[in-house]
Amino acid sequence: MNPQRLPAELSPAELQGYKDGVNAAEHDIRLHEPPDLRKHLRFRNPPVPTVVAREYRQEFRAGYEQAIHGGPLPPGY
Repeated sequence: MNPQRLPAELSPAELQGYKDGVNAAEHDIRLHEPPDLRKHLRFRNPPVPTVVAREYRQEFRAGYEQAIHGGPLPPGY
């Protein structure tokens, strides 16, 4: 997530992507699996309309990386 943008500024698809990315990372951490966002079905096949799939994937990646690297989640998450 761009640190200049708060969750309220994201589109519904972007916010869902970010949350799904965090959840995917937490899953990998919990199972002690190596980080690889590409193995997650929601990253490969976003559950959003095709026109917003790129934005969903960008935020999925941001949420995944944030959770993997242990950074703080943005306010309002």
